[in-house]
Amino acid sequence: MTAAQPLSVWTTARMTVRPLAPEDEALYCHVYTDARLMRHVGSALADDHARRSFGAAVAASQRRPLRHVYFALARTQTGEPLGVSALRDIDPVGKRAEIGLILRREAHASGLAREALSGVAAWGFTQLPVDRIYGCADSSNLAATRMARQAGFLLVGSDAEGTAASGNLFVINRPVPSATTANEKEKPC
Repeated sequence: MTAAQPLSVWTTARMTVRPLAPEDEALYCHVYTDARLMRHVGSALADDHARRSFGAAVAASQRRPLRHVYFALARTQTGEPLGVSALRDIDPVGKRAEIGLILRREAHASGLAREALSGVAAWGFTQLPVDRIYGCADSSNLAATRMARQAGFLLVGSDAEGTAASGNLFVINRPVPSATTANEKEKPC
C-alpha cells in the first residue's frame, strides 16, 4: 500500500468491510465497553478510554506506512453494524501481522465471524507486505477456536509470540499459487 493509496471498501458474501471512520464511534465504543463481549479479550474499557482508543484507531488507519488498520463491519443488505476487525502490528520486515475481531452479540453464532476473519486475512495478503497473519484467542473461548479453524487458521499452540499470557495462537500463511494456476497465467490467449 503506497503513501497515496487510500484504503478501500470491499465486501464478503454478507458483509461490507470499510476502514474505520468517525461515524463508527458508537459501534466501536459499544463493543469495547461491553464486559460480556470483552470477557475473552481483556477488561472492558471505560467510556472515555474507549473514545480515546477509537480516535487512535481511526488515526492509525490514516498513517503510511500502515502499522495498524481497523475496519468497521456491516451487513451488506441492511447496513446494520456488526463489529470491528483489525490487522495490527504490521511488520514488513518479519512479514507478519496480528488479526483481531470483535462482533456485537447479535452477530454471534451466525458464521459472520468466520467470514470476517477469512475476508480480512485475504485482504491483508493482497494489500500488505505480509506472509503470515496470526491471532490469539483466550484458551477458554471454544467458539473462537472453532471459528479460527473454520476460517483456515491453524492452531500452533500456546502463545509463542508474546501476544497473550493464556491464549491459543493461530496462524494462516499467504496462499501459494499452485503450479497449474501459475502455468495457466503464462499461457497465451
